[in-house]
Amino acid sequence: MNRTRYSQVCKSAVNYYLHRGGSPEQITHLVPYLKGSGDSDSVNHYVPAEPFFTMAPTEIMHCIHVEARPEDHLLFAYVEFFSVDGFLVVLNRHYSGPALNSSYCYDVLGRKEVTKSVTVSLSSEKIKTYDSRVTPVDYGLLRRNFGRFLHIAIMRQDEVHRDNLIERAIKKSLGKYPEGCTITPQMLDETVQELMKELTPYIINRAQRRRGR
Repeated sequence: MNRTRYSQVCKSAVNYYLHRGGSPEQITHLVPYLKGSGDSDSVNHYVPAEPFFTMAPTEIMHCIHVEARPEDHLLFAYVEFFSVDGFLVVLNRHYSGPALNSSYCYDVLGRKEVTKSVTVSLSSEKIKTYDSRVTPVDYGLLRRNFGRFLHIAIMRQDEVHRDNLIERAIKKSLGKYPEGCTITPQMLDETVQELMKELTPYIINRAQRRRGR
C-alpha cells in the first residue's frame, strides 16, 4: 500500500466533506493519520464493475462523492481519478450527524465542473468492512478503464493534430492575402492543394496504423 497516496486520497475526501459543511468533530480521529502519524484502514482501493455515474463516450472525469447514512451511522466518500482508478474512504463508522449526499465532478478534457448524479450502489455493511488488502481489486477492471482512457486521449490528440494541420494549410494559402479580401476560385484551389499536402501524410499514417493492428 502506498501510504502517501492513500493519505492524499483521504485528505481530499475530508476537505470536500468540510467544504460541504460537515462537522470537524466527525473526522477528528483521522487527524493523526492525515498528519503522518500511524496507519489507517479508512482508505481502500475500489474499482466498481459498473460506474457509479454515467459518462458521455468521450468524457474523462475526476470525482469526489461524500455520503452520510445516519441510519447506518456511516460517513464515507468515493474518490475517482481520470475515470480509471477509484477509492472508498470510510470517514466515520460511528457517524452521528445529519444525512449528506454531495458530489464534485470535473471534466478533465473540457476543463470544467459538471453535474453528475452519483449513486454508490453498495451496502453500508460492505463499505464498512471492505478491505482491499483482503479482497484485491480486479485488475481486469483497471485494464478496461485504462484502455478507455487511452482510447479517448489518443483520439483527442488526433483531433488536435488534425486541426493544427488544417490551420497551417489555411495560413500557407489564404494567410498570404490581405484580410477581408474577396476569395477567388484560384485562392480556393491553393487552399485545397495545401490541405492535401498537409493531410495526406496524416491520412496515410492513420491507414498504416490501422493495418498494423
